[in-house]
Amino acid sequence: MQVPASRGASGSRCRLSTCCLKKLATYLKEVPAARRLVEETARVWDAARVATLTGRKSHVSCSASGANRLMHRLGK
Repeated sequence: MQVPASRGASGSRCRLSTCCLKKLATYLKEVPAARRLVEETARVWDAARVATLTGRKSHVSCSASGANRLMHRLGK
């Protein structure tokens, strides 16, 4: 008896390309360092700010909950 292959993760896929995700991760690291807020990084990037940043930089609208999932995906 064969076991069926996995279909992958459930839910909708990310609308950002791999390149856009890398750019977003880089930007999330650079801005706090430029503003000397390295130790306060967790407070600087909340979901609403990441949603706004994603819209401005990638031209893809994103809700706060979607931004929360993006930060989780990026390890933030």
